[in-house]
Amino acid sequence: MTGWTEIEIDEARDLFERGKSFSAIAHRLGKTRSAVGAKLHRLGARRNAATPVPIDWTASEARSVLAWARAGWTVRKIARRLKKTDSAVRNKLTRLGFEIPAPPQPAPPPARRSPPPRPVQARAPADRPDPWEAEACVPLADLPANGCRWPIGGGPLGTPRGFCGEPIERPVDACPYCPAHAAIAFVRAS
Repeated sequence: MTGWTEIEIDEARDLFERGKSFSAIAHRLGKTRSAVGAKLHRLGARRNAATPVPIDWTASEARSVLAWARAGWTVRKIARRLKKTDSAVRNKLTRLGFEIPAPPQPAPPPARRSPPPRPVQARAPADRPDPWEAEACVPLADLPANGCRWPIGGGPLGTPRGFCGEPIERPVDACPYCPAHAAIAFVRAS
């Protein structure tokens, strides 16, 4: 195992600052990739995030990129073919003077039309005041066992001020509402 000379350290630092990878530096200096990475880390070398790492392009790749772009290939298709990133292909095409067309804008989704609201035909029984009125509500303590349990009004914290209380004839497991409120609560699916 050989140590690092001052010349190797300076060259490694210089190559790293120029954007070369650990593998490229290691190949040039005859060291392992791990040794180069560890040495540069101990020296406190940090790659500036604003400095992009250059991507090497061969002359045949550059010709192919331009030919495929002129033939109408998408940037993504070219990038997949060459195993490069989309942004690398886009940057190369820009540097080669090829104007990349803007991607087509997606069509807006069709407007959803909701069906018109169905009219509610619930009416309060004729012999009682309108159950929507606050005066018509029956407090829970006064609610008869066979009274409509439709909440009316809203007190603090959303608690009802009372209930409809309309007397209804029903078996024990039947609907707890009077016919007017049952028509509102249970709407048939169409």
